[in-house]
Amino acid sequence: MFHNWHFFLAIPVLGYGFAWVGHFFFEKNKPATFQYPGYSLVSDFILFYDLLTGKQSFVVKK
Repeated sequence: MFHNWHFFLAIPVLGYGFAWVGHFFFEKNKPATFQYPGYSLVSDFILFYDLLTGKQSFVVKK
């Protein structure tokens, strides 16, 4: 399965698909990923880095 290049084409859909469904059907808005795909991808990596280095907490503060 992982040796097939088609799997890599499905990664963005699998990774963002649930967020897109949430935006369209629950929040009733259009995700920024469609207008600014580069910024959206880069910001995901920045957030992930901040989580790993402890700059951002995994727990949401109230």
